[in-house]
Amino acid sequence: MASSSAGLSTSGSSTTATPAEGCNEDELAAPERADLPVVPEADEGLQVVRAGVGDMTLGEKLWDFKEWSVIQLECTRQFMGEWWGGRGRTVDLQLTERVGKMRSAREAYVKMALVAQAMRTTLVAMSDTQRDLAYLLNSMAATDSKIPQPLQSKMKLSSGAHMYVCNREKLLMAALDSFVHNVNTLVRVAIDDLLSQIPAYKAMRIEYDAYRNKLEKVKAAAKGTAAANRDRVISQAEEAFRPRNERFTAVRREFIVRVRFLEQNEVSVMRKQLVLLQNAMCAFYSGNTDTLHKCLEEFRIKAPKTLHDPAKSALAAAEESPFRYLSVGDLASNGVRRKSGDSLAGPSPTPSQQ
Repeated sequence: MASSSAGLSTSGSSTTATPAEGCNEDELAAPERADLPVVPEADEGLQVVRAGVGDMTLGEKLWDFKEWSVIQLECTRQFMGEWWGGRGRTVDLQLTERVGKMRSAREAYVKMALVAQAMRTTLVAMSDTQRDLAYLLNSMAATDSKIPQPLQSKMKLSSGAHMYVCNREKLLMAALDSFVHNVNTLVRVAIDDLLSQIPAYKAMRIEYDAYRNKLEKVKAAAKGTAAANRDRVISQAEEAFRPRNERFTAVRREFIVRVRFLEQNEVSVMRKQLVLLQNAMCAFYSGNTDTLHKCLEEFRIKAPKTLHDPAKSALAAAEESPFRYLSVGDLASNGVRRKSGDSLAGPSPTPSQQ
């Protein structure tokens, strides 16, 4: 990775503890402890006691602390050298570019999920208002005796149409909920899990570069020394660099595999979610409820139960389409007269009302 991390956390190195001088074999043996878990072996009937930190001798603890201090010192030197520009670092330009694209895609997906959630909130508010209008029309048609009978039937039909649309809006809300949930899962789980591995990768890279630069420095400084002393110093530096090189190569390979899998998963998930959103929107605004149901079934989204109950929709058994426009002829055929100059928004009063 090209960028350096401000909070440095190097990965722990696996070192073999060497016993201090003057320690006999009895002191190195781990004493049995009653509070440690005992794992029975079924084959040989043996008991294995897990070793704890308290079983280490003082010499082993000091040796581990020394190894840890050396690693931290080398990594700190490398980090400060990179910060001030005095040391070189390993940069994978292709991997850095791919991670940068993943960060940009994450920001775009977060905005997309927020916009879809805002759309869902707006749809809920519109559905609630439309439902209130349907209840008002139905109440006026049922309780207000001053309204003519032909208008009462149209009010009931209009109320049923609004309730029908409200129920269809629940299907669209279910599709939007699934879209937002899946996009958030892609962002919060898949992408964030990959980005959380970057600090460990940076720490391993810094440790690798620290011992690589140390090896190069030892080779450059040992040119003027004796052959025997030069070979010994270079051999020690190579022995310290070799395990870091192997671990960094393994971590880098695993990280590249994670990035490739995430890129494939991103394309697969977003293609499916965009098809869901497009089909649901087209089916909703075209008034095709069956297609909207099929869309939810195709993506295994559970539809609201109210839409499967014919008693919940006032237009379940209606022969007339609720979306057909009413013409002036329809008003006249239902006994509603219209004077010249009156608008279609408000029918003219009957002679009894005048």
